[in-house]
This record gives sequence, C-alpha cells and structure tokens, in this order.
Amino acid sequence: MAEPEENGLVKSVEGLLSDKQAMAAREKKLIEGLNAALGKLGYKVVRTGSNSGADGPKKPGRPPGSGKAQAPKAA
Repeated sequence: MAEPEENGLVKSVEGLLSDKQAMAAREKKLIEGLNAALGKLGYKVVRTGSNSGADGPKKPGRPPGSGKAQAPKAA
C-alpha cells in the first residue's frame, strides 16, 4: 500500500532534480553570454559567496571591535 505513495514521491523528487539541473544549465549559458558581452566592455562576471574561495571573499567595512562603545575613562 505504501509503494504508490513512495513511487509518487520518488517521481516528484526526480522531477525537481531534473528541473534544478535544467535551470543550472540555463543559468550557466546566460552567464557565459553576459561574460561575452561584458568582456567587450572590459568587465567580467565572477562568482561570489561561500564557494568562491577557501574562506570566501572578505567583506568591506569596519574592523572588528570598532562598533563597540568604549566605556568612559574614570578621572
């Protein structure tokens, strides 16, 4: 009795996986086209985020601890 439900679930997950793979392929093709167009202007699309490097890109901003209010010094 559980088999039809499992088969439906498996087919649903397989469908989602194929959709995700197709979307990734379209995204790659679009990025390649964008890189080609921007390359003519001297620009290039680069990947950012957690997969871009060992520690990821460093975010610009204040140094650590600079946002903390310091206690006033006693006289």
